[in-house]
Amino acid sequence: MGQAMHNKPAGSPGRPEAESADKAHLEPTTPKVESGPVAAPSPKSAGARARFRLGDVLGGAAATGVALPQSMALGVALFTGLGFDAAAGALAGLIGAAILSLVSGLRGATIGMISAPNGPVVMLLTSGMAAVVAEGVTGDGLLLALAVILALTGIFQFLLGVSGGGQLIKFLPYPAVAGIVTSVGLSMVLSQITPLSGADAQSLGRAWIAFPGAVAVATFVAIKLMPRVLPAIPGIVSGLLVGIGLFHLGLLLAPGAGPDSWLVGRIPTIGTSTLHIDFAAFTSLPWRTIFVAAATLAVIASVDCLLTAVVADEATGERHDARGELMAQGIGQLLTGILGGVGGGGTKGSTLVAIKTGGRRWAAVVAGLTFIMLIVFLGPVGTILPISALSGVMIYVGVSLFEWHILHWLRNSHTRVDGVVALLVVATTIFYGLMDGVAVGVLGSIALLLRNLVRGPVIHE
Repeated sequence: MGQAMHNKPAGSPGRPEAESADKAHLEPTTPKVESGPVAAPSPKSAGARARFRLGDVLGGAAATGVALPQSMALGVALFTGLGFDAAAGALAGLIGAAILSLVSGLRGATIGMISAPNGPVVMLLTSGMAAVVAEGVTGDGLLLALAVILALTGIFQFLLGVSGGGQLIKFLPYPAVAGIVTSVGLSMVLSQITPLSGADAQSLGRAWIAFPGAVAVATFVAIKLMPRVLPAIPGIVSGLLVGIGLFHLGLLLAPGAGPDSWLVGRIPTIGTSTLHIDFAAFTSLPWRTIFVAAATLAVIASVDCLLTAVVADEATGERHDARGELMAQGIGQLLTGILGGVGGGGTKGSTLVAIKTGGRRWAAVVAGLTFIMLIVFLGPVGTILPISALSGVMIYVGVSLFEWHILHWLRNSHTRVDGVVALLVVATTIFYGLMDGVAVGVLGSIALLLRNLVRGPVIHE
């Protein structure tokens, strides 16, 4: 067993909710990494950890409320970008959340961690699918490619866990990772430009073109501010409800009915879903592109997952099993691909909500079972769910991924190189795409590692 996380600035514990109280965030440094063997818990402590408690039900339910809008929004963004139905994307997001949380929760390698579709995984998946589209794959062939990428990603993650390769992640320099994470957040924000363009508003008049964008902005602001008014309700839940309410209130003032494309639409059940995979197209897939996308996704998903595991450890006082967690995430990713879901990993916001609400060992299992119930019963809700409100959720999650201390690094002469590397990753993502940005991040990691080795102390015998 082991625990791992990569190099990061002191005072930045890897989550947007925490901020340093001193100036340590100006210096990218190496945090403590405990990757040695973990002592087996005593029978008494093992029994206490495994005991089911009421807090698991409350924590799992609360975490589902937080992960639900994000999972659906990411699924809608991925599928509509590929030309598929928004409702099918929402279903795929729910399937991914159910499988990932259930499999990870049953393994129990990280106490309290909730897994679901998240920004880093889905945005990289979107970039990988764009490369597949560029190879000429269309229609149902895209669903097959998506399933294969996720299945291979799961296999690679499982192998990382079995081999103990997760411990290597601690050697990734934080500036390069900060650039990648910021690029993911930026990609999430930019991906919402088209859905919010109001292109289908002709029937309502030119004045309504800005309406979807206004709803998204209102949702974003509500997510930020509503916790001050209703602290017991997660902001992402209350903010989404505000966005839904404003959308329908606005349409009451419209000269006519809003276009159907502004709504997600009835979410299909698994049995009636129009999603189907054309296995006859298997041999025509661009395998080189798929392997590169899956390998990249496996590394980034593993990094993000282990960071979330560390966040969970800080909140619970437990110690996660990195090897077991990566193996579980790999199995979950594999099943998600096979069953037509959207990939993901540990989600920091949902995890913290689950833990603060009392969730521990079985919270993720409760969340997974709750998602399965939602898949069965949530279908009609999609007919009143505006895509613009989900876009507001996407923008909020994307902005929360921005690593603002990159700007501090650029101003400090001692850390300017680190800031330049991070900024180079972001710039590459903007002009060439996220996959290229990740490639630059990997090269930057190698360069920073070599620099650190050169700066290291020399011992003379």
